[in-house]
Amino acid sequence: MTKDIKVYVNVPRAAGKVLAFADVVFAFAGEANGFRVNGLRVLESAKGLWVAMPSRKRTKPDKGGNEYEDVFHPVSAATRTLLFNAVLEAYESKQENPPADA
Repeated sequence: MTKDIKVYVNVPRAAGKVLAFADVVFAFAGEANGFRVNGLRVLESAKGLWVAMPSRKRTKPDKGGNEYEDVFHPVSAATRTLLFNAVLEAYESKQENPPADA
């Protein structure tokens, strides 16, 4: 089975904590077989760029408030590295070759 990862990066116009949003398509043996994950975020910290998984806010009464929970996450360190590298490469490529404004 062949696999492919395609990353679509959208850089917001306003500066803020989020440098870019990314959607990732995992294709297995062609575009029609796979799944898409929306809402990954490229952020910058003191240690450099990193990728945040899509998350949702959940009420946790036993913990005294709200907590954010990932709705998608890799199950191994190798998969996480593969995903993060693909997203960061797409982000850096977009930074080097920005689209022409209309």
